[in-house]
Amino acid sequence: MLKLVVLALTLCVASGQIAGGWEAGTINEVSELALWATNQMSQLAGFEGDYTIQTPRNVQKQIVNGVNYKFTLDVVYRGANGKYEFKSCNLYIFDQPWTNTRNFVEAPVCSAQQQKQTGGWTQVTKVTDDILEVAQLTAKAMTSQLGFAGEHNVVKVENVQRQIVAGVNYKFTIEYLVSNNDHTYMLKSCDLQVNHQSWNNNKITFLAAPVCRQLPSLRQMLAGGWTQTNVITDEMMSLASWATSQLSAFTGVSGEHTVMTLRNMQTQVVSGINYKFTVDVLAQDSSNGKYSFKSCDLFINYQAWTNTKTFVEEPKCGNNPNFQ
Repeated sequence: MLKLVVLALTLCVASGQIAGGWEAGTINEVSELALWATNQMSQLAGFEGDYTIQTPRNVQKQIVNGVNYKFTLDVVYRGANGKYEFKSCNLYIFDQPWTNTRNFVEAPVCSAQQQKQTGGWTQVTKVTDDILEVAQLTAKAMTSQLGFAGEHNVVKVENVQRQIVAGVNYKFTIEYLVSNNDHTYMLKSCDLQVNHQSWNNNKITFLAAPVCRQLPSLRQMLAGGWTQTNVITDEMMSLASWATSQLSAFTGVSGEHTVMTLRNMQTQVVSGINYKFTVDVLAQDSSNGKYSFKSCDLFINYQAWTNTKTFVEEPKCGNNPNFQ
């Protein structure tokens, strides 16, 4: 009899879980579901478009034969007309991980957000590596997503503000050196507002159309002025690697040279682009295996449309003073 009572109580508890009530959940629990939901919504009739997550909120969960989730998802929506809207979508999703089953219990219900932003903006006083990475991602997206002509290279980043959401929103001003298809160059400054999702293949979404203007200093640049930059571009790294393979004659070390870092970067628009920078290298002497640290001042001309790289002046190399 006692066994029957215990069994009955156990069944009551189990049935209570299956038909159980709703309880509060966390944002972490639905982060993956939010990404899944935005991908699914773009394929539903009436929801076509591109969705970028801002943040999930009001999370509730219910234990069934799996888990039911209800939450509100704030998104940036870009429709077929290219315009951006801020929406809040109420979602009801069933998830059964062990069978890889996931579906909407009810169709998503979306409406315009009453407030566009979910949190305050923070002024950033130092341009860090992660901000420079986002700036470089925008340079590629300017052409691939928005159809701006020419190859965009980041020259300077300033006026940075950041907002933490599901991902990070950025407001900043970026100066681009644009290499046009007709082999001409243009320097322009753009005010941007973007969302960056590092976990979603470094996805960049423009939250507003960029506001760009040609810089009045372009003519001075074309006439030979140098521009200081704190951004190490892919092009600079490629030139540094090319130069390093030829540095044995200038460092006095016969053997492999490995790029450590670049500093003191300057660019100048001519027939192509002139680059001046200091490259710190680790040199290994092939005769005895010993390592030494060297620094070389480089002056290189690069013509992208002919893929021509030349030393304008011989590299000037010496011992790196920080490693002696």
